[in-house]
Amino acid sequence: MNKFVVFLSIWMIFSCEDVIVKNIESEEIGLQGPPADLNTSAKSLSFSWNELDGASNYQLLVVSPDIKAPVNFLLDTILTDTKFDFQIAVGKYEWCVRGLNSGYKTDYSCRSVVVN
Repeated sequence: MNKFVVFLSIWMIFSCEDVIVKNIESEEIGLQGPPADLNTSAKSLSFSWNELDGASNYQLLVVSPDIKAPVNFLLDTILTDTKFDFQIAVGKYEWCVRGLNSGYKTDYSCRSVVVN
């Protein structure tokens, strides 16, 4: 009986992370930059957003022309950081970020950008 209690105690200690995962579905990612509706000639953009408590990763999308009717997916990546530098060609784009953890994900927060 004692072996079972010890095993159960060890299992509970090491599996707590699997049981306690913050529900972030109703949270929103705060975008920092580039600013909304940016019109720029810069070919290198720095995408950044606020850290979200409970998110272990972030999914960054860059699509053209927008997320509702994407024609091209330029970038779809999972990051642990809250900043990503990206070289981009001339065109109209929308960039979107959502927070992720092992059990939940937020909705995307998006902004548009035009590169001339």
